[in-house]
Amino acid sequence: ADLFRRSGYRTGIFGKWQVNDLYAEPDALKRHGFDTHVVWPDALDVAKMNEAQWARWHKAIADHDAATTQAMLPLSESRYWDPVVLRDGKREVLSGRYGPDVFQEAALAFLEANRQKPFLLYCPMVLTHGQSFHEPVVPTPDDRNPNRSNEAIYSDMVSYADKLVGALVAELERLDLRKNTIIVIATDNGSESRLTARKNGREVQGGLYSL
Repeated sequence: ADLFRRSGYRTGIFGKWQVNDLYAEPDALKRHGFDTHVVWPDALDVAKMNEAQWARWHKAIADHDAATTQAMLPLSESRYWDPVVLRDGKREVLSGRYGPDVFQEAALAFLEANRQKPFLLYCPMVLTHGQSFHEPVVPTPDDRNPNRSNEAIYSDMVSYADKLVGALVAELERLDLRKNTIIVIATDNGSESRLTARKNGREVQGGLYSL
């Protein structure tokens, strides 16, 4: 992003950022080259923590106590329903909203605002991860029913991610930007090992954190 910005591009990131602690380093995204952002900061939620819990968390980090930090992950800020986001550094709690829709809206607004300029749009999706290690799947707006198998809900999450990508491409076409825009789509890792699917007639098990 820094290279693009220094070359005259407008740069925006909408989704997740898991490189810096954005509360401890509020200028990190600017330093990385982004002009604007709406991101899930991936931190513990201050509204869910008391002083003793914060002390326990910091001790677990210092002690490399993975079991304790893992047990406390449900206290993280939400990336899905009622998400917590940083919008150009300002923290927002968006009750009743669905995080991926919030990031998509910001990305589409960025395209509209910068349609006459060269731009770099980076959309690191929170889909299709679960909310935390303890909650491997989260229902989407297409089916809010949580009383389904993990595989069924995960399938919805994949479909929703695909729908968002399709809508973004459609917006590029609507704005007459598609013919002059390079689109790169990549995934970062496998799914949870608790999830299985069928591929070419065989069962495939997820392998998050594994090649």
